[in-house]
Amino acid sequence: MEHSLDSHIEKLEDLCRLCGNRVLSVAERRTNRRKLRCANFTANILMVFMISVQRDKDNVHPKFMCYKCSKIIINVKKRGGLETLRNAQMRASETDKMWTECDTNVSSSECAVCVQFSNSCLGNRQLKQAKNRFNTCSTINLQRHYN
Repeated sequence: MEHSLDSHIEKLEDLCRLCGNRVLSVAERRTNRRKLRCANFTANILMVFMISVQRDKDNVHPKFMCYKCSKIIINVKKRGGLETLRNAQMRASETDKMWTECDTNVSSSECAVCVQFSNSCLGNRQLKQAKNRFNTCSTINLQRHYN
């Protein structure tokens, strides 16, 4: 697959700077929600996630954050939950390692940003696995009973 700087930056536009998920889900897109720019929340992001977004590069770091991360900031500021704060910082530190500069010599299947973009669910909801509702043993017993 072709891997260009333009496609890399487009994918960065749709990923959250803090957690790496999509910035807007399908439902949020339908309601015309706006993307939250990280530059507007630099002090809060630094306080909660321990990430300085002031020196972010456009071709390396996403510019936006998702509503889920903004809710974490609000909850930590209101309630001051230490466990929530630790979990947020741990998740952000793992995601922070993912942001790399675009390398056009690498395919999109090898680029960490492009892989994260394709793996992140658009609706922020995991798909349910199909369950086998009928136990094979019970269906065999039913067939024997009616035959």
